[in-house]
Amino acid sequence: MNSFSFQWIRNFLRGTFPISLVISLSVYAWLRLIFFEVPFSLEEDLITVVKVILTGWVMVIMLKGIFYSILGICYMVRKRTLKPVFENKWVTIFLVGIVLSAVLVSCDAQTKAGVKKDLTEKNWKSH
Repeated sequence: MNSFSFQWIRNFLRGTFPISLVISLSVYAWLRLIFFEVPFSLEEDLITVVKVILTGWVMVIMLKGIFYSILGICYMVRKRTLKPVFENKWVTIFLVGIVLSAVLVSCDAQTKAGVKKDLTEKNWKSH
């Protein structure tokens, strides 16, 4: 876990693909069972399968990456080697950028469109 060699990255990606394939194809089969009456062409189905597999693979890579990151941070805290990491300028800039991005995105999370329902009695007409 200390070195990021090409072999390590290859093993990491190879270990994520079978898991994501099983999850993705299960989700695809479930969705096809729900929408079994909707006619799809072979081309549309193929594109959808590829998208589902790639999305599942990216999600599994992210989850496994987060897990390895947490393990790495725990290892560095345990060995007390975390302080030199934050002395690098690029790490500090990266972390500040992520925090600022999260703050700016969360400020814009308000809904801007919607439906206003007026349920007062004057709007109800009985026939």
